[in-house]
Amino acid sequence: MSATGVIYGSVNSLHIADELQKLGFNIDRKTIIVKDVKTVGNYVAQVKLHKEVTAQVPFTVIAEGGVQPAPAAEEAAPAPEAEAATSAEAAAE
Repeated sequence: MSATGVIYGSVNSLHIADELQKLGFNIDRKTIIVKDVKTVGNYVAQVKLHKEVTAQVPFTVIAEGGVQPAPAAEEAAPAPEAEAATSAEAAAE
């Protein structure tokens, strides 16, 4: 995985089917709809169980060893509401 969270290769329906198999679900990879995922993060795959039945399967892509990349600067900054609440609590003390 690169420092920006881009993985080498991609996660696709075959990987999802393999992981579902480990959990005891025998799902044909051809029924799993997911774009090729190339970065770490949270995603949702769709599984067509029947002509009119589709299930949403959430999954998380993590780096080998479970190491997540550092969040981007805008993600790391606390929300203004959180800052205001903290300031109000400090003033109350």
